[in-house]
Amino acid sequence: MDPDLDLLKKQIELMALHAQSSMDPAQARAFEAATRKMQAEYEGAKRILADKNASADAKKYAKDVTDAINKNLPNMVKGVLSAASAFKSGDYVNGSAAIMDICAAGMQLIGSLSAGAGPYGAIFGALFSIVGQLLTYFGPKQPSLKDQIIEAMKGLNADEKLREVKANGSAVDQYMATIGRIKLDLSEILPTPLNTVENRVKVHKCLDSCIISINNAFTIISVLYDKWMTAEWLKDEKTQDLEKWPEILGVFCRTYADALLAHVLLESLVDHEMVGRQLEQASIRNPDYKNTPHEYDAIYDRLIRLEADMEALPKLWNDGNTQMLECLKAIEPVARDRGLFVHLGTNMSKNLYAATGSTVTRTGEWKPFQIGYGNRGRRFAMTMPKTEAGSLKPRYHLFFCQHWSASDNGDMEHGWMDPTTIEVSGMKEVSGDKFHDVWALPSPDDSHASFVYTARNEGRQGSIKLHQLNDSGELKAGNWQPATKAGVVNVRAITHPTATLPDDPDGAAMLPALLQGTDHYNSIMYGALAASGELYVDQSNTRCYVPAPWGSYTGIDVDPYYVWVFGPMGLACATHASVISCIRGIIKSPRWISHIPEALIGDTHTHPGKTWWDRYTQTRIPYPPLIGIQSLSPCKDGTLFASITTRTVTPAQRGGEVAYIATDTPALYTALYSINIKDGSLNVGPWSKLPGGPQAQQVQKMAIPCWSLFASLKAQLTKTPVMAPPPLRTARQTTL
Repeated sequence: MDPDLDLLKKQIELMALHAQSSMDPAQARAFEAATRKMQAEYEGAKRILADKNASADAKKYAKDVTDAINKNLPNMVKGVLSAASAFKSGDYVNGSAAIMDICAAGMQLIGSLSAGAGPYGAIFGALFSIVGQLLTYFGPKQPSLKDQIIEAMKGLNADEKLREVKANGSAVDQYMATIGRIKLDLSEILPTPLNTVENRVKVHKCLDSCIISINNAFTIISVLYDKWMTAEWLKDEKTQDLEKWPEILGVFCRTYADALLAHVLLESLVDHEMVGRQLEQASIRNPDYKNTPHEYDAIYDRLIRLEADMEALPKLWNDGNTQMLECLKAIEPVARDRGLFVHLGTNMSKNLYAATGSTVTRTGEWKPFQIGYGNRGRRFAMTMPKTEAGSLKPRYHLFFCQHWSASDNGDMEHGWMDPTTIEVSGMKEVSGDKFHDVWALPSPDDSHASFVYTARNEGRQGSIKLHQLNDSGELKAGNWQPATKAGVVNVRAITHPTATLPDDPDGAAMLPALLQGTDHYNSIMYGALAASGELYVDQSNTRCYVPAPWGSYTGIDVDPYYVWVFGPMGLACATHASVISCIRGIIKSPRWISHIPEALIGDTHTHPGKTWWDRYTQTRIPYPPLIGIQSLSPCKDGTLFASITTRTVTPAQRGGEVAYIATDTPALYTALYSINIKDGSLNVGPWSKLPGGPQAQQVQKMAIPCWSLFASLKAQLTKTPVMAPPPLRTARQTTL
């Protein structure tokens, strides 16, 4: 068996399962035919590579085909799975972002073949058709763009602007619908033989209709879609702290992404190989040509015009892509700052504080929220409910655990955090039990319910307990509460995406049960253990422990692909697949990728055997434990938000001997980060200290709601390759 061919078949099966199975019959037939053709071309290329007698040119073509598919098809399949999963759960923002990823992967695949695979052939037609059918299928699943735009502009007291953006949304919706309709019309009409007058008239009329529709729709969108005025509004510093700015950015990205996808769909409108066959039928080489030459000439001319429009109109639109990319780059820092920053204070200020925009990065003005009895906060958590996923103005679940002096655990309250208005509402006690930490995931059964995981810390023992929170805010305890061999100071849970990261060396170790998307029970639970060098991991009712990157640490956090650990010595991350690989005994420890911000952590020298002095009590003390990174929140916008305590050590004379005084200075910091999983490197920095001197025992950042779409659009504009042009057609002959 050929493992590459087996993988290709599995990827085609996945696309069929998550896309083709729900297409209308015409779409499904076209998609199935295109995937069969791609598989046949791939199998043919593999045979050529194995043929000792094949020419060097043939082998090069075959290698280009197999390399392009092996490298890029997995990313396209990942986009299909992500789009299907997102739209199924109502998450239209991430669904739109996944469509952009499908587009990017498809264009990378076609672009790589354009550069190296020689003349235009069947493989190009198959790939164009696959991309086009996927965009046609997923595009209409998004909510009305016009309605989103109108909703976003409400409250701005700008009636004229509202009329403008309403027209923009209508034009883009209409343009996308027109191109999608034309694609289906052409797929049905182009195979029609030209052997009867009736068929020739039918093809002629359809081609005329399609060409007129394409050009009229392009004219409308070009005139009405005034994107640059909105771009300037977003770049204006006077607007960037307005409450509506994040929502308008989301609509702006969605509008441009839809228009961009429509033009990709236009480029993949027809199978050029099929057009070539029709041109041959309409040429003088057809024995029937001499009987009605004007009919064949008319069809020939329109086929050439159709291909010219398919090539020219997207180029006209794409002339503005460089300018749009520069606009996105200019507002990217603002988009990151417009995420929601929340921290839990320390000492006598153990309340929640929240801020967004320039109040975080420039003025240091945080909005306080006193919850419960006040000044008793221990832990909090914000999570996205399923009903809010995909909204440009969501509300987040807010859980808050208090701290009682007699115990490390406390009462738990639940309410809502609105990131648009920065307001907390509906807080109430939901459990008489006492907990140390809390996390939540959407319930796979009820879109209005959540699974809530609570942690208990009793020092040498602990547990994680499962509850369900219903739509009324009532918490019902479940019958699942595994004990742990040490107290649990942090609990986190994650439902893994439908595929692992492409370059993850441990990707193959991930269990298939954990790759089922959003609506299933097989999540991964993590517990940070008190005074331990291990992490507790629970998946599929299998309880395990894996080594942490250091002998002791402070806490953990998670994102869709990584578990993060932080503590006195720095921070580290490992993929969930790496953790599973460790649990399965394939590797001894997760592949931790670490970063140590030495300048911020400060002096780590313990000066063994020396005296340490407490400046407040004026007494000798043991070495005071290093704090380092007290809390860390990795955000999907590529930033880290952290509470870091910097230590300085100074010597002093006390009682005739040298004593050391440790000064710990806490502050809040942010930094950009990136992970190169292939090289095993975590690139962080530089760290920026937030103004105002806030101190925090815990931090969390939620990205601006439209971040997934913003990032996918920027990536698409950055990486879109030059498309393969239609084959050069010869001029219409009038004599043989």
